[in-house]
Amino acid sequence: MTVASHKPQDKDALANAFRRKAAREREARQTAERLLEDKSLELFKVNESLLAAQARLEQTVSEIANERDRVVRMSKTDFLTQLPNRAAVLEKLRQDLKTHDQGDHEFDPETWLVLILLQRFKRINGVLGQIGGDRLIKAVGERIRSATDDTDMAARFSGTEFALILSGGKAKLKATLDRVSRALEKPFMVDGKEITVEYALAAAGSKLAGSDVDQMRAAVDSTISRSRRCGSGNVEIYDETICNELREREDMERALKDAIGRDEIVPWFQPIVMSRDSRSICLEALARWPTGGVLVSPDKFLPIARDLGLWEELNEHLFATACTQAKPWVESGHVGDLSFNISPAQLVRSNFVMRLQALLERTGFPPDHLILEITENVLIENPTFAAEQMHDLHALGIKIAVDDFGTGYSNLGSLIGLPIDAVKIDRSLVWEMEHDNRAAMLIGTLVQWARAINVSVVAEGVETETQALLLRALGCDRLQGYLFGRAMSAKNIETRMPELLSFVGAENAAAIVA
Repeated sequence: MTVASHKPQDKDALANAFRRKAAREREARQTAERLLEDKSLELFKVNESLLAAQARLEQTVSEIANERDRVVRMSKTDFLTQLPNRAAVLEKLRQDLKTHDQGDHEFDPETWLVLILLQRFKRINGVLGQIGGDRLIKAVGERIRSATDDTDMAARFSGTEFALILSGGKAKLKATLDRVSRALEKPFMVDGKEITVEYALAAAGSKLAGSDVDQMRAAVDSTISRSRRCGSGNVEIYDETICNELREREDMERALKDAIGRDEIVPWFQPIVMSRDSRSICLEALARWPTGGVLVSPDKFLPIARDLGLWEELNEHLFATACTQAKPWVESGHVGDLSFNISPAQLVRSNFVMRLQALLERTGFPPDHLILEITENVLIENPTFAAEQMHDLHALGIKIAVDDFGTGYSNLGSLIGLPIDAVKIDRSLVWEMEHDNRAAMLIGTLVQWARAINVSVVAEGVETETQALLLRALGCDRLQGYLFGRAMSAKNIETRMPELLSFVGAENAAAIVA
């Protein structure tokens, strides 16, 4: 057997080959290591960028969350007083009532909604101005908050309304209401002026009013209405009596909506007679709701119609019906003028004159035989626009009368430049006239003033023959009251027209008694 032998040059070649291979492998390894290092550095930088982006994103999210929380807080905070606002009150009330509804009604603490209403605040604004009024509102809010526990919510519910949400028994409620009352009774110093606020307080509890926000609000609204009627500082707590009144109101609201939809509320007419010889009478149209053989008092259903936003619809129906029914009486000469009451809110509505003109055109009623009765307060609260509206009405031929004259501000000078055709002496002065000579002297003065500016005078509330004779002697042009007839339907007016027209002077007033 022969063994192969390698020459020296072969060995060198092999060695070189191994070295080249090793070098290539080393270079490849180094290249791979460099690539891996570059990739690692690249990934590190990418990771750092991602971490920075994540930090920026988290910062942005945090800022957005903080801004959202700030906006939410602002949306639930009253800007002036920095107290919670209406939205915050309703949200907390909803949460508390939900918790109460899920618990044991017998042993759970009761949720109370308290309403604090500042009254006659326009008078205060007149003294302090808008900025001073805002300072007073802020001071009132601070006192109310200081009179409550930290666990309770004190809030500004609206312009001159504050609210509290309490949790606890009736003893805690009464103690809180007492502290709030004492806090508000102390005078406030605003811009160097001592101001005393007038207020009403009302509270409703969930155990009687119910575990629903709307029920609670309706309960406390009914209670604050009763509190307001009783004068400043009065405190009322929702009870069974008010609960029954609220149920009656709800029933009245439903019935009223149905009645308005069926045109069951109609105009009735009360005669206004001339104090001296005349061949015609005047009539005042008044809203009446005959149902079930009885008449529902206007004092009951008219405020509800306003609250429900049905007043304009109802008023236009009454006006159109009254004009349609009275038109033939006017055309025959038996009726001189038709009077119709309008509210301050109606007079200052921008489209009132236009809508009234359209109704007159639709019914064909002559504008120069229409008298619109307004109250003095509209001339005080919105004098400029009210005056513009009155001039526009006068331009159509419509007459204007100031109702309840002699009981309000009676700023005679401010009435001189207005297109007023008549003033109606309030019934309270007519009643006082028989018992107090000063009332008679006041009526006489008002009559003389009216004559001086060519304005006629109507005395309302005339119930006795003596009153009629005195008013005639004082120079009143027209007389209205139960002595001559209560408000009656159109059918009854037509039936009694000859009797009403037979009236000649106040001497025969007793001949026409309703």
